Amino acid sequence: GSAASKAGLDGFAHALGAYLPSHMSVTRVYPGPMKTAHEKYYSGISDGTGSHPSLIAAKILKSMDKRKQKCFPDRASKLFRVLSKIAPGLVRKQVNKKYRKHFVGRSDGRKSTSHVPSSSKSESAKTECSKPRK
Repeated sequence: GSAASKAGLDGFAHALGAYLPSHMSVTRVYPGPMKTAHEKYYSGISDGTGSHPSLIAAKILKSMDKRKQKCFPDRASKLFRVLSKIAPGLVRKQVNKKYRKHFVGRSDGRKSTSHVPSSSKSESAKTECSKPRK
């Protein structure tokens, strides 16, 4: 479902970048958890400490202005990126374990619909993005 769709879009964006004229670019964005109304469907996974969408949007726009190929706009996505490079098998195993525990048992894939209170912590991490496309 969702993971396959995201992987497909990522591959498409990567391939598209190779065919664009030099004055155009594609920025692939890999955000972590976000504070949105949608997070209530993931109360067993989300702890309410996600980034506020407006902060992430500003970092994405900055990355696009710099013509970055990839953007990891928050702490969670940066950590996931680093850990995935160091120990990909361990990361995959832990993610599967957490999500399997959450989604098993419901035909709609969701475990809980209780709302997770949002945290008021601000996101102060700087955007980490890959080198610009030449």
